Amino acid sequence: TTDDQSWQPILVSHCNILKDHLPEKTPWRRIAPHAFATSLFNPDQCDRILEAIENQGASLSGNYGQPNSMQDYGIVLEDENLSKWAGALVDKALKRTVINLFSGLPHYEFCDHHAFLTVYGNEGNRDLSLHVDASHLTLNICLHNDARGAELVFTGSRCQSHVDDVSDRPPIVFTFDRGDALLHLGSQRHFVTEIESGCRKNLVIWYRLDKERIDQTNDWIK
Repeated sequence: TTDDQSWQPILVSHCNILKDHLPEKTPWRRIAPHAFATSLFNPDQCDRILEAIENQGASLSGNYGQPNSMQDYGIVLEDENLSKWAGALVDKALKRTVINLFSGLPHYEFCDHHAFLTVYGNEGNRDLSLHVDASHLTLNICLHNDARGAELVFTGSRCQSHVDDVSDRPPIVFTFDRGDALLHLGSQRHFVTEIESGCRKNLVIWYRLDKERIDQTNDWIK
């Protein structure tokens, strides 16, 4: 679990990215069951988002730390403005997209989110084991990528009793380009292959629905 005491909010003095509007009618393509991708941000926007995230803790020693229980290297979005912006991406800016792509959700009222930057590289995470997210919906945005390896692989969903079973579907590999965004149900099992060289930095946001448990047993996540 994340050590909350190691993260103290630092005011971000330059967040012009928060005022940017997302492109309208962005086409999303299906890459796996309950997983969709699009090109969401341009290179300049990616640079500004990454700068804002990395500078929120510029005055702290040890800016990078453990963003969740599975990853050792990343940054949690503690700044209030950045956190609100991350929450509003799905709750407001992409709300119509979420409704259109995930019609099986019981509702679309998100009550909480957890946003963090994850880094793969020689000085970051080397890979990520097979898992499901602690979310009902996940938004994963690539802000930097010159890596070989560190590819995201989807293996389908399983009920809670069989979440570790081998998939009966072929794995689906996704390679991020800078600015790419993925939307997928948190119940979709996935892992990240070992990085060979270079670095990849992604903003990951976990969203939770109001009054819905995360137990991988609801029929709408199958």
